[in-house]
Amino acid sequence: MTAAGASSGASEDSREVVLASEILAAIERGEPVDYDGVIVEGDLDLSGRIFGSVDFDNTVFLGSVDFQNTIFTGYSTFERSNFSGDASFSGAKFGGWTYFSRVNFSGNYTNFQRAKFGWGADFSEANFSGVDTSFQEAKFASIASFSEAKFSGEASFREVEFGGSTHFGTVEFCGDASFIDANFSGEYTSFWGAEFASYAFFSRAKFYGDTTFSEATFGRDAYFEEAKFDGNAYFYKTEFGGIYGFLETGFIVEFTGGNAHFKDAEFGAITGFNYAQFNGTADFAGVWFIKDATFENAIFRGELSLIATRYDKLFIRWHSLEKGIVYDDIAYLSLLKNFRDLNYLEDYDNCYFEYRKDRRSMARLTLENILFKNPIDYFLQVSYGYGTKPLRTLGFSLMIILVFGIFWRSIGLGRPNEALDEYTLSDFEHDSILEVLAFSATVFLSGTRLFIDPPPLPKIRGRSRSLIRGAFIFERVLGALFSILFFLAISGTVVRQL
Repeated sequence: MTAAGASSGASEDSREVVLASEILAAIERGEPVDYDGVIVEGDLDLSGRIFGSVDFDNTVFLGSVDFQNTIFTGYSTFERSNFSGDASFSGAKFGGWTYFSRVNFSGNYTNFQRAKFGWGADFSEANFSGVDTSFQEAKFASIASFSEAKFSGEASFREVEFGGSTHFGTVEFCGDASFIDANFSGEYTSFWGAEFASYAFFSRAKFYGDTTFSEATFGRDAYFEEAKFDGNAYFYKTEFGGIYGFLETGFIVEFTGGNAHFKDAEFGAITGFNYAQFNGTADFAGVWFIKDATFENAIFRGELSLIATRYDKLFIRWHSLEKGIVYDDIAYLSLLKNFRDLNYLEDYDNCYFEYRKDRRSMARLTLENILFKNPIDYFLQVSYGYGTKPLRTLGFSLMIILVFGIFWRSIGLGRPNEALDEYTLSDFEHDSILEVLAFSATVFLSGTRLFIDPPPLPKIRGRSRSLIRGAFIFERVLGALFSILFFLAISGTVVRQL
C-alpha cells in the first residue's frame, strides 16, 4: 500500500522513488550520497556513520530519518527537502557548510540536540510544523541563520552556543520559544521583526555582540531575567504583550496580554527602547544600565518596576507611564533625580505628585495618620498638587470667591435697602451681583494684605453682626491660605523654569 502511494506520488511530480534500504546498500558499497530530487520511501537510519559531503536537495523523506551522532566532514545540503516523519540529528557533527533552507519538517518531532555545526548553518525559511523542535545544547561555530523560519510548536534553544553572527529576523514562533542559558558570542545577533506568539524565554542568555529585537512582537510574557547584553541592545518599536495572530490551517490564532520581565538583567552598552510598547507590566527591577538607556516615545500601559534599578541617565518621559511605577521610595527618588538632571521639569513635577499620592496610600493605618496626617496630605494634593499644579489653586480661589459671593448676596448684600458702610442707601439701590462678587474678591485678596486692604465690614439689616464678621474673617483666612499655596506652586513651577 505504501509503495503504491509512493509510486502515485512519483508519477505526479516525476521524481524517482528510492527505497531507504537501497540507500543503505549504496552507502555500504561506498557510493557517494547524492540523492538530489528523489522520494525516499521507508525509514532511513544513518545514525553513527561518517560521510564526506551529502546532497539531499529537494528530497522527500516519507518515513522517519535518523542521523543521530552522524559525522558530516564536508558540506551537507538538505535545501527544499520535506521530512514527513520524525527527523533526528541529535549529536550530529557538520564539518562544512550546512543547508536546511526552505526545508519542511512536518513530523511530530525534530531533534538537533547537541548537534555541532563547524561552519555556517542555513535554516532560513525552514518550516518546523511539528509539535516540538529542539536544538538544545547545540553549537554553531559560525553563522547561524533562521531568518523567516517558522516554528509551529514549541522550540527549544536552551544552552545553545552561537559562535558567529546569528539571524532570527522575521522568524515566527507559534509555540513557546526557549533560549534559556543560550550564548550569542558573535558580533551581531538579530531578532528583528520576530514574532513570538506564546511565551518567550531568554533568561540568563548572554549576548556578547550587538543585539536587536527591533520591531519584534511578544504575544505573551517575555522573560529576559538575568540576561546579559555586552554590546549595544536595541528594542526599537518592539511590542511586549501585543495582540496579533498567525494564519494556521485556515484559522487565525490570537493571543493577548503579556508582561516584560527584565529583572536583574545587565546592559553593558547603548540600550534603546525607543517607541517600544509595553502592554503589560514592565519589570526592570534590579536591572543595571551601565550606560545611558533611552525610552523616548515608549509607551507603558501597565506598571513599570524600577526597584533597585541602577542607571546614570534614563531617557524616559513621565507621560508615557500610563499607570506609573511600582511604589518604592528609592525608585521614585532616583527617578526624580534623573528627571531633574535631564532638565525634564514637567516630568519631575508629575512624578513628584504621584510619589506623594502613592506614599500616602502606602502609609500605615495608624490613628495619627487617619485623623491628622492623611487628611492634611490629601488637602495638599487637591488644593495645589503638592506645589506642582498652580492652576488648581487658582481654580479653588475663584470657586471660593464665587461661593462667598453667592453667600453675601443671599444674606442681602447688594439688594435694595441694604448698603456697604461707605455708600448711602440711594447710591447702592442698583448695585448688581458683579459688585457683590467684586466685594467677595476684595475680601479674599485682602487675606495677606499684599494685594489690597480689607474693605469695611458690611452692615446688613436683619442679619447678625457675628455671622457677618465670622464669614468675613473666614473668607480672609481662606484668601491668605490659598494665596500662599498659589505663590508656592508658582515659584516651584513657572518661576523655576524662567
